[in-house]
Amino acid sequence: MLKINGVGQIELGVQGENGARQIEIDMGDWEEELSGGTVTVYHRRPGQEEAEEVESAEYEDGVLTWTPDSTDTEYAGKGDAEIQMAKGDVLKKSRNIKTIIRESLA
Repeated sequence: MLKINGVGQIELGVQGENGARQIEIDMGDWEEELSGGTVTVYHRRPGQEEAEEVESAEYEDGVLTWTPDSTDTEYAGKGDAEIQMAKGDVLKKSRNIKTIIRESLA
């Protein structure tokens, strides 16, 4: 399991994969400071200009689980993700992470 303060890059899978892997991130370091915060993940896929909220990510019991779907892996290349923790309407913590989607040979 990855730790939120140590993760800098995540391999999401191969282009077009849908639910093939689960990425688990231990959010404990942030939870100690911000118990009860709301976690949101945004992803700017390769070739995209704007980031979009990731629908395939869930946060429960201090663990963020991202199961990349075919939207997340639509394009091969390098992208960016941002994990945010907010309390109410106030952004309290944020971390930018590089993403990689491998090219499909088929």
